[in-house]
Amino acid sequence: EETEIEIAHYAWLAVLSAVVASVWWSVSRLKLFDGYAGRLGTTTFLGMNLSMLIFVPADVVSWKLYIWGFLNLVHVGEEESSTSPKVPYSWTQEAESAIVYVLGVLWLGVLSGGTRLLNQRRIEGTSQSPINNILTPVVYALSSMLVVNATDYVHAPAIFNGFAVGTYVGMVSLKRVPSLQRFALVSAFASVWGLTLTPCFIGFAGKSGFTAFLGHITFDLSRKTFGRIHDVLKLREISNFPPSERIGNTDDPESNDQHVYEEETAHQHSHKPKKDGVLQTKQQLRQQKRLKHNQDNVRMDIDQPKKAYHRWYEPDENVDGVWHHTLAESDDELDDKKQVV
Repeated sequence: EETEIEIAHYAWLAVLSAVVASVWWSVSRLKLFDGYAGRLGTTTFLGMNLSMLIFVPADVVSWKLYIWGFLNLVHVGEEESSTSPKVPYSWTQEAESAIVYVLGVLWLGVLSGGTRLLNQRRIEGTSQSPINNILTPVVYALSSMLVVNATDYVHAPAIFNGFAVGTYVGMVSLKRVPSLQRFALVSAFASVWGLTLTPCFIGFAGKSGFTAFLGHITFDLSRKTFGRIHDVLKLREISNFPPSERIGNTDDPESNDQHVYEEETAHQHSHKPKKDGVLQTKQQLRQQKRLKHNQDNVRMDIDQPKKAYHRWYEPDENVDGVWHHTLAESDDELDDKKQVV
C-alpha cells in the first residue's frame, strides 16, 4: 500500500531546522561543550527536544516516543525511527545485537582517533594543517557501512547505530582526548550509554551525538573522581607512616631538637615555601644537627659575630631552590649567588 507524502511534513522539518540553528548559534556563541565528543549531535538533540514542545501539541508526533521502548518491543542496540512491530529475539540474538553495537562504536571511535593522532604526530613541528576532524570519521563510517551492508548481516542496524556513535567520538578535540587509550575508554562509555538509551528517544534527531557526549562526560567525571580518591589514599598513606619514619622521633633527642629548630625557622619565615618535603631520614636530621653545631662553634670564635643569613637560594631556574643558612658570607656574596630574599 502506497503512503501519501504530504508537503506539510516538510514544513515541520523546516521548523526543526530553524530551532536547531538557533540552539547552535547559542551554543557556539557561549562556547559550550567546546571540544567534546558529539557536540554537533547534542545541539541537534537539544533542538529536537525544544521542537517537541511544538510538535506534540500540534499532533505531529507522539510524546510516547520518549518511552516507546518501554511500551513496545525494541531490540537492544537496534533503535530505528520506524515504529512497526518487531519480531522477538532470543536472548542469544539480543546479546549478539548488543555486542556488535559495542564493537561498532569502538571500531569507529578508535580508528578515527588513531588516524588523527598519527597525523598529528607526523605534522608536528611543520606548517602543515591536520586532517579534518569531521571528514575522517565520516569517511570511515561510510566505508564500513558499505562493507557491512554487502554482507546482508541480520544485525546490521545495530552495527550502523554503533558506527553513528563512534563517528561522533572520532570528532572529539585531541586536546581533550590526547591518546588512543582515552579514545577507547570514551567509546566504551558511549556504547554503554547507547545500550541504556535504546528504549528512549526513538527516532530523535541527534540521539547518536548525544550518546557520544554522555560517554565523554562520564569519562571525564570518572577520571576526576578516581584522581581525587587516589589523592585521598595517598594522604592517608603518608599520615600512617610509623613515628620512626617522621620528623621528631620521640626516642631520638637529636631528632626532637632538630624538629623544634625547623618549626621555629618555618614560623619565622612562613612566607617562604619549604621544598624539602615533610618526611626526612634520621641521617639527614643528624647531618643538619652537626652542621648547626659547627656553625655555633664558629660564631663563638668571632669577636663580633655576623648576622645569620637565612635565605632562599636558587642556583638555576631549572633546579628546585633550597634554604641556605650561612654565617660566613656577606649580603653581597649571597646576592652574587642569585639568592632570593
